[in-house]
Amino acid sequence: EQVALIGEHLEEEAARFARGDLDDPAAIHGEDMPGLAELRAGAAEIDIQLEQLDDGALLSYTTGDPTLIEALHRWGEAQVSDHGDHAQ
Repeated sequence: EQVALIGEHLEEEAARFARGDLDDPAAIHGEDMPGLAELRAGAAEIDIQLEQLDDGALLSYTTGDPTLIEALHRWGEAQVSDHGDHAQ
């Protein structure tokens, strides 16, 4: 049941991210979260793929824009820093 909930949550987050809606991470990590402003502005240039796994789900973010790549790395590092290694 928990694995299904994880998949559903990540599906919702992927759809929000694709619209440039990063309000959920901002509410948890703050509006000054690393990479957040750049990702909001460039969300349309980022491809997001959701893969359902036996033990959860995986979101992959792809872009050719070096600024957005750097922002994604800073944003991801902030996620792991706040949530722990299980957030990878």
